[in-house]
Amino acid sequence: DIIDEPSLPEVAENEDILVIENVDEVEGTILMRNPNNISIQYSTNGSEFTNYTAETEVPIGVGEKVYFKWSEVISSSSNSTALVKSTVKYKTYGELKQGNKNYAYRYMFRDESNLIDASQLKLSATRIGNSSYERMFSGCSSLVTAPELPATTLQRSCYAYMFNGCSSLVTPPSLPATTLASSCYSRMFENCTNLKYVKHNIVDWHTTYTAS
Repeated sequence: DIIDEPSLPEVAENEDILVIENVDEVEGTILMRNPNNISIQYSTNGSEFTNYTAETEVPIGVGEKVYFKWSEVISSSSNSTALVKSTVKYKTYGELKQGNKNYAYRYMFRDESNLIDASQLKLSATRIGNSSYERMFSGCSSLVTAPELPATTLQRSCYAYMFNGCSSLVTPPSLPATTLASSCYSRMFENCTNLKYVKHNIVDWHTTYTAS
């Protein structure tokens, strides 16, 4: 079945856009951390954006959406706590364009047990940086569907532990890269107890600690 892509607000060419949609039966709150202290804006209607103060709780009703956008790397090498925190079950989509930069989305949704669906989140970089998606969804125990991973040029630890502990994950992304980097897939799907297979295109396995 063809699934229509959700509509997104227009953003600048270099801006990331992230949408959080409440799919729960109750209202709650959403917040974002900002370890790199960059400029973040948010909107509750997708058209009028205002400056966002990190870790401010934004109310979100049943079926409502909250939009965040920014143009610099949001995560950091020392970050170890989720950037997004929600009190309600949600799905997320949008486009994250800066995966070519080191640590770009490290730990972004870590241990977010309320995250259900990330299948329409675009991770659009085809060349990615060191640890750029490391532990991005680790511990998301309710996540059923993951985003596509189009990157074909990988770097050290870029996907390490990305879905570790996603015990509800049944639709894994395929892995199109043919050549690997050190630890790029290290424990990427560890403890994903509902997975039956993962498709890959690896032709060169001669990389140290690639998938240990």
